[in-house]
Amino acid sequence: LRGSPMWLQAIVIRTIVTKGQCNLMKKLVIITVLGLITAACATPPINFAGMSEAELLAYNRGKPVMEQIYCEDRKQRTGTHIRRTDCRTVEDWVEHNFRTQQTIQTMAVGRPFN
Repeated sequence: LRGSPMWLQAIVIRTIVTKGQCNLMKKLVIITVLGLITAACATPPINFAGMSEAELLAYNRGKPVMEQIYCEDRKQRTGTHIRRTDCRTVEDWVEHNFRTQQTIQTMAVGRPFN
């Protein structure tokens, strides 16, 4: 059942339970195994900040521009010597920059930002 959709797993459980072929212990084992299979199928998030430039190029190959990942090294913040790499999709960067520009315009009341 690895990789099978949740509805299929639910049908299997329902069939086993309704036919009365299993006692309580077998039911618990089956439910536990199906839960572990479902959890094993979950993929961890990708750490783009830890990727090399070549790995990012390979990851972005064939993707639409707005879905490609772009990483930016941030300047060191005050009080720390640790550099921070910020990775986002191009679409997220566009939205971030638009919100930042709106914030600057809001703070410059009376002087429009051009």
